[in-house]
Amino acid sequence: LMAAWAWGMPFKTDEELAKWRARLEELCAASQAAGIRIIPYLGWGCGRYDCDSVPAYTRALTRLSVRGPQPCPASREYWEGSFLRRAMVMAELSKTYPVIVGAGLDPESYYFSSWYKNHLKSEEERGKIWSIVMPIGGSPEKCICDECLQSFLKAKGIADPHLAEDGNVRFDWLAKQGLRDELFVHQQARLEGVLTSVRKRLQAVNPDF
Repeated sequence: LMAAWAWGMPFKTDEELAKWRARLEELCAASQAAGIRIIPYLGWGCGRYDCDSVPAYTRALTRLSVRGPQPCPASREYWEGSFLRRAMVMAELSKTYPVIVGAGLDPESYYFSSWYKNHLKSEEERGKIWSIVMPIGGSPEKCICDECLQSFLKAKGIADPHLAEDGNVRFDWLAKQGLRDELFVHQQARLEGVLTSVRKRLQAVNPDF
């Protein structure tokens, strides 16, 4: 059974996380008794607590005219503060409840999407929201924040062109330089590096998770 899990519960403080764990353990116990293997899904931006519970993280810089709450897909702070903080609880519980066979990520970013709908005036821009706010799929132009840009320029040995902090300016410059596709490859590699670290930390708790 794959199930989206507890979007409406905060988990920023230790007390909030303990309540989140207690609720999850009820599901684990019931699943164990019924013999149903489960993969609880954690939201990327399904609800506001997915991001509000993270103290600080790099927000994505996109082509949209306002900078919203969704993170840079490769933001280690976000992965650790949102996904990993909850997934570590799952990994620990999986030692007592082996019916938990992993943690899933729900990329359908309803909260991020609704945030932009409330802050964007252009219908054209609103039509682009869904392809941008999810960490995978849709437009490959997910983010060109300072970390994304500087990491890429350093890897390619390119001098900093000192571009404005504007997604359109930066993506257009990269396209004119013929570097757009190379950027996406670099960003994918950065994301894979972060996810490899996440997986290792979870499997350090339970190698079978």
